[in-house]
Amino acid sequence: MVFALFSATLLAALHPGWPVKDPKIAASEAAVTNLMKASDPLLLWVRQLLPERRRASASALYAWCRRLDEIVDAPAASVTRCKKSQQLSDWAQRLDELWAGVPRDDLDAAVTLTIRREPALTRQPFDAMLAGMRMDATSENLRFEHFRDQANNETSLLEYCYRVAGTVGEMLLPVLGLDECDVRDEAIALGCAIQLLNIMRDCADDLNTRGRLYLPLADAARVGLSEADLERIIRSRVPTAEYQRLLRLQGRRAAVLLARAEQSLSKLPSTATAVAVAVLIELHRALLQQLRDSSYNNLSAQAVGARRLRVSPVWKVLITARTAARVLWQRVTVSSA
Repeated sequence: MVFALFSATLLAALHPGWPVKDPKIAASEAAVTNLMKASDPLLLWVRQLLPERRRASASALYAWCRRLDEIVDAPAASVTRCKKSQQLSDWAQRLDELWAGVPRDDLDAAVTLTIRREPALTRQPFDAMLAGMRMDATSENLRFEHFRDQANNETSLLEYCYRVAGTVGEMLLPVLGLDECDVRDEAIALGCAIQLLNIMRDCADDLNTRGRLYLPLADAARVGLSEADLERIIRSRVPTAEYQRLLRLQGRRAAVLLARAEQSLSKLPSTATAVAVAVLIELHRALLQQLRDSSYNNLSAQAVGARRLRVSPVWKVLITARTAARVLWQRVTVSSA
């Protein structure tokens, strides 16, 4: 309770009068909240750290991305690739309509309002995300040979992470008033880090229900595993030492991406935005630490009836309070120097 009060006090200092509800966006924000509760509780928590207008715009973008993701992530057994391709084509047409100011529903209307509010918001990241989602939807057995781009024109895992998640960072820059702060690379790094952690967490589900194996095959070969070995280990849910070394390598990459994202904090003009970004980074570091603590056994946590990796409500409050205090202290120290 003490920490909850401390966290609330810090948030009140960041947002006088927080929280404030605009009735114009109440319906769409409620719908977005339901989406976040089911799929992204960490983002739901961090969303509350933003001022109302920025929160509403970020929520609108989240809803667009999440609904697109739900099209792609429907289990292969329930929706054919052809059907998913048709749905993605319809979503692309829907994007054209959004940019023309013709929404189909309340959630779309929130996006059109965001587009009008933020003239610096461009279509490029939306189109790039659609391209990434098409990779998921149209590939019978999605695989990546390398983590980083090679000279053979194959799409790397990092490029895929940019398309489906780094683009979210790009979308948010104008929404958060950061399009002129020179933090594009850091925003993309944060999105890619989050996606890489999601991949690490969901290996079994991705392979067993959607036929996708995102872990780079070249990395697997380096630790002595073939593609068939990887599939066998994941399906059996019994990680080997080689498999854990492979996951540890991806964990180190995620840590590097999070550290890159953290470099944006000193460039952010708004203390509230800096706190929100810092909290998002620290919450995902907590997920990474859980993987480390389990010796990168991400398979037993995926067993039927087991709970996925998550940050508990108590830890969310603790991390938020600690991170907000750190950011505020750093800014006070810099301003008084």
